[in-house]
Amino acid sequence: RKLELKHLKEKLDVGADFIITQFFYDVDLFWGYVKRCRSVGITCPIIPGIMPIQSYSSLLKMTKFCGISVPKSVIERLQEVRHDDEAVKKIGCEIASEMCRTMLSSSNFLKNEHGEVLVNSGVDGFHFYT
Repeated sequence: RKLELKHLKEKLDVGADFIITQFFYDVDLFWGYVKRCRSVGITCPIIPGIMPIQSYSSLLKMTKFCGISVPKSVIERLQEVRHDDEAVKKIGCEIASEMCRTMLSSSNFLKNEHGEVLVNSGVDGFHFYT
């Protein structure tokens, strides 16, 4: 992870203005990523990547292929309707909306090891993978 952040910082140092993350379904993991970025001096906007779930099988396929963890609560919400793509899409849109609302309403203050606030790391927008 440290090497990845080093390379990311190098890209920003030569002119990148913002970061768009890989899609995710766990907001806490996103905040952890933001914290790690801030801890190495990355201060640009970090745009969360949101991919609304379109089908249960594509969720399993894409998350496995990309190494994305899916919270148990997401799987549980989809379990009963996993064979009904329209119902999965509806719940998938609800989950994406909830994630966005959570991130927009969060005052996620990042602190150093001494408990001092480094930055309020709210989001600056969203990138939707479709």
